[in-house]
Amino acid sequence: MRTLPLTALAIALAACSDSTAPPVTTHLALVGDSVPAALPGDTLPRRVTVTVVDEQGEPQSGVAIHWATDAPYAVATPDSSLTDRFGKARTTWRLGIGSGTQHLRASVALYQESLDIPVRPLPVLHAEHLMHGKPDNQMCALDQDQRSWCWGGNESGELGSMGVGDSSLAPVPVAGDHRFTSLIGGADTSCGIDPMGQLWCWGLNFNGVFGNGTEAPSAMPVAGATGLQLAAVDMSDHGQFACGLTTVGRIFCWGHGILGDGSSSGSATPVPVGTDSDWTSVATGEGYSCGLRSDHSLWCWGSYLTTAGYPSDTALTPTQSGNAPPLATISANNWNPCGVRADQPGTAICFGDPFVYAPSSTAGLPLVTFGPAPSREVWATSAPFLALTSEGHIEMIGDSPYWGDGFLYHQRELTTSGPWSDVSSNSRRIYAIYQPDGAVYEIQLTLNKRDELVVLPIGLAAP
Repeated sequence: MRTLPLTALAIALAACSDSTAPPVTTHLALVGDSVPAALPGDTLPRRVTVTVVDEQGEPQSGVAIHWATDAPYAVATPDSSLTDRFGKARTTWRLGIGSGTQHLRASVALYQESLDIPVRPLPVLHAEHLMHGKPDNQMCALDQDQRSWCWGGNESGELGSMGVGDSSLAPVPVAGDHRFTSLIGGADTSCGIDPMGQLWCWGLNFNGVFGNGTEAPSAMPVAGATGLQLAAVDMSDHGQFACGLTTVGRIFCWGHGILGDGSSSGSATPVPVGTDSDWTSVATGEGYSCGLRSDHSLWCWGSYLTTAGYPSDTALTPTQSGNAPPLATISANNWNPCGVRADQPGTAICFGDPFVYAPSSTAGLPLVTFGPAPSREVWATSAPFLALTSEGHIEMIGDSPYWGDGFLYHQRELTTSGPWSDVSSNSRRIYAIYQPDGAVYEIQLTLNKRDELVVLPIGLAAP
C-alpha cells in the first residue's frame, strides 16, 4: 500500500475559562505517522484516527470531533464523532476529485482548534478528449500528446492493444504510437482520425464499418475510409455503417444500410452522398443518417424506426427535415436527432422523427429542450443524450446506462461541481474530464432514495 508520510502532530488546545473551573489544556494528535493514499474519488483503505489527550497525555473521552473536507465530492463518514474511552475518534474519508493535495480537517469545536490532515492522491488518467459516438463496453481518451488510451471490454480487440479477449479496468495505450485529433466508437469498434485526416480503426469490422473494403477485424489500428481526408466520422449504434465528413465539406458513407447514394445495397468502401460540398456535420442513428448544411438546415436519409418499432418512409438520398429549426450541431441515436440551435445559441433540443420536426407525439417522441442552463454541446451515446452547459455542468436526458427510466422523459443535471470539459458514455458507464486538471472520472449514478452521485477516477496501472 502506498502511503504519504506525515510528521506526527500535536496542537495545544486551550480550554475556555469560567469562574468555577481552572483552565484545562489538551492536545489533539494524529495517531500514527502516515495516512494511506488513494485515487481521487476513492475511499482511503484505512479510517483516519485522531486522539485527544490532556497535558499529562491522558486520553479524553466524550470529546466531539467534527470532520470537514475541502475537495469537490469528498466525503467524511461520519462527519462528526465522539472520542471513545481511549480518546480516539475515527472517520472514513472518500477523496474528492482533483489531482492536487486534499485536506481533511479534524476540529474540536469546544476549543476552536483543529488538525489539518493532507493527502496527495495517486495518479489518474489525464486527457484532452473522450471517445464519442455509441461505443458498447469500451471507452477511449486522447492525452495531451494526442495518444489514445482505451479501457473496458475487449471482445474484438477494441482496446487496440494487440490482444483480444481480456478486458482492462486500467487504460492501456493503443498500439502503433498513432496521434489522433478525435475518437469515435461503435459496437466493439474504435476509430480515430489522425492530424492528416486519415481514419484508423480497430476491433470489430462488422459489415465493413472500417471502410477499407474488407470485413476483417483487427486488434490494432488499420487504415480505413480509403482515399478520404476526414474532418469527422460517426457510426451507427450497432456499428453496421458509418458516415464521414471530409475536410472539403462532402459526406461519404460505408457499411451495411442506406448510405444516401440512391441505393440500398451497402458498400465496404466509402460512397459519396451526392456531390454537394456545403455540409458542416454528419450524424448516424439506427438505419438513418442526418447532416447539416452551411445554412444550418437539417437533411436526413435512410429508414427511421418509429417508437412502435415500424419503419417510416425510406429516403435513399438526403431529404430536408420538415420544419426543423436551424441547427449549429447535430447528433443522433436509434430514434432521435439532437442538436444546439443556431437561431437560439445555447438551446439544445431533441425531437422524435428525423424527417418531420414537430413538438407532438404524432411525429414520434415529443420535442424536448435541454435546460434551463445554456448548452455548449450535446452528444448522442449508446444510452442517454449528454450535454455540457456553458458553466461546465453535465446534463443528461433519456436512459441512463445505470438504469432504465423512460427514454427522453427523464432529464437531470448530473453535476453542479466542475467545470467539466468533456463528457461521453458507452452502454454501461458515463465518463467526464475534470477541466481544472484534465483528469478522467466515471460519473456513477446510484438509484436510491437520495439518487446518489458518485465520482470515481480512472486510475493508471502500476508501472
